[in-house]
Amino acid sequence: METLTHYVVHISALSNFDKLETTEGPDNKTYFLPDVKVLPDANSTTVENLTPFTMYEIYVTSHNIHGQSLPSVKVRTLTNSLGKNLTPGQSAPILPDIKECCNKKGIYHNR
Repeated sequence: METLTHYVVHISALSNFDKLETTEGPDNKTYFLPDVKVLPDANSTTVENLTPFTMYEIYVTSHNIHGQSLPSVKVRTLTNSLGKNLTPGQSAPILPDIKECCNKKGIYHNR
């Protein structure tokens, strides 16, 4: 008998590569983006209404009749807006060279 009931996709906006950014609701409490519930037979989902040019951290947990799993590996991604959502004069932010520091210290990764 399969006990998996659903997956939950957890999404947090980042104001930079390291800091979690939250939003305040009408009751002055802090909120992260709403979690996305995914049925167990789905192998993908689409998350709507993300802010353009924003860094997000995403991870998944699975749930069954016994509780919640450990979180998956966290993934960070930058949203893009090259179409209808692009505000005139808006451009993509300049991202830091994350390899430069390592390369200066003689650490390389051949991928």
